[in-house]
Amino acid sequence: MPESASGEFTQTQQVLANALRHTAEWVGDHDIYAAMVDTAARSKNREILQQITPLAEESAGRYEHQLYMGIANRAWGILYHLNGDLPDALTRLEEANTLFETTGARWQLGRTLLCTAEVLREMGEVAASIEKAEKAAALFDVVHAVEEHKQAKRLLAELGSAGQ
Repeated sequence: MPESASGEFTQTQQVLANALRHTAEWVGDHDIYAAMVDTAARSKNREILQQITPLAEESAGRYEHQLYMGIANRAWGILYHLNGDLPDALTRLEEANTLFETTGARWQLGRTLLCTAEVLREMGEVAASIEKAEKAAALFDVVHAVEEHKQAKRLLAELGSAGQ
């Protein structure tokens, strides 16, 4: 991880940890854990993912918060991917995809489809990887997520997709 990203991540984690200690009545621990685990997942910080993902999953389940449960599942998928456990990564990412489809969280779905495409690529499932990356690119286009759209297009280019 680049040093600047590491520093920004550390600052974000400190702010979120402080918020967890000083939560207002309108903010539950599930809100903080979801933000923390999503930050760790985006930066692929294995250590923080190992610490926070179980807490994020537990609190999302306690509140029956489907969006946050999807975020926790994606975090598990990323952690499994980082650890080289591709079948479990795929299982968790597909669970997250289902939750995001159900809740209509298109940006979250696109992010998770892109993670799924990366796992499928490593598993040698190129056609399935292209399909997921194309769906992600289409969602990012709809929600005007420019950087994520570029990431999906980059992955499609690496895969040699005609759908670029």
